[in-house]
Parts: sequence; C-alpha cells; structure tokens
Amino acid sequence: CGIGQKTCYACKFEILRPAVLLFRMRQTWQWQNNPVSDYISCIGNALEKTGFTSVRFNESGDFTDVSCIKKLSSIAKACPSITFFGYTARRDLYRKGYFNDVPENVVLTGSGFMIHNEFGPYYKNTVGKVDCPGNCGDCNLCKERKLHVIYNPLH
Repeated sequence: CGIGQKTCYACKFEILRPAVLLFRMRQTWQWQNNPVSDYISCIGNALEKTGFTSVRFNESGDFTDVSCIKKLSSIAKACPSITFFGYTARRDLYRKGYFNDVPENVVLTGSGFMIHNEFGPYYKNTVGKVDCPGNCGDCNLCKERKLHVIYNPLH
C-alpha cells in the first residue's frame, strides 16, 4: 500500500506473526482459483447460521484485477440481503469505470478518493468529513452508499 511496514496495520501483523502472511497468501490463492459457486454456498450457509447482515471483503488486500470485481459482484447478486463492503486504493480501476456496475448491495469506499464513500487520513473535524469511530460493530458509515468522507488518523 506504500504506507510502510512500521505504520501499515496489515504489515504489522505479518511481521509480528509470520503465519499471518502465509494465511493471507493462501487466501489469495483460494480466491483466485476457486469458482464463485464455492463462495456463494459457503457465505450463504455461514450467514444463515450467524445472522450477520454485512461482510467486509479484502480485509488486508485489494482488487488485483477486473476478475475480482466480477467475482464479488456475482457473490453479491446471489446474496441480495447481505451488504458487502470494503476499501480500495485502485484508482486505475475506478477511472476505467469497472466499479460502475457493482450491485446495490456492494459498498466501495475509496482510499483517498470517492466511490460510494471516501476514507483517508484527514485533519480532525475538517468540514464535511466524519470521524471514524474505530468500531465497525457499532457503525455503518462504510456500509452505506451515502458519499461519506470518513476521517481516520491511523490509516
């Protein structure tokens, strides 16, 4: 992401616990190689049991290419009652219009640029920006398509 290993939250865990990097590499391989139908049945079954209404995707990663956007869109279409939300730094994919056709239950927050929301390290209490409370369980800012500009000093 360019932030640096000492500051980036994802890199910190990969350094502190080397197994985390291996786990993320395995997840990436699975995402790129397993068919979308595997994810649809797996997510549907898990959400039925838990009662969750939203899923964060790309927890410590990003879209590698257009096929990832298409796969996420297929999963979201198959699970219309679930909100899929996440963050992306891929301005190049945004500029080419690849995020334009994602289903309504997908909420994309641009890291430093606006898609459905924008997220970034802004100055506290800047006019028009909302402070991130830092607790996703109690907050829906990033789960709504409301053009929120969300401040976070740690990202």
